[in-house]
Amino acid sequence: KKCFPCSSCDPGHNVFPKQECSPTSDTFCEALNGFFCRSVTSSGCTEAE
Repeated sequence: KKCFPCSSCDPGHNVFPKQECSPTSDTFCEALNGFFCRSVTSSGCTEAE
């Protein structure tokens, strides 16, 4: 079985990790309070404003 690197939530894009990476799922990011998500991928929100 091949492992993939975990995604990260870039605070510079106003997102935070709602769910940390685990052996069975990737990190899931969400917009910080007061921001709305501009870009969504399978790992959640990647950019908020």
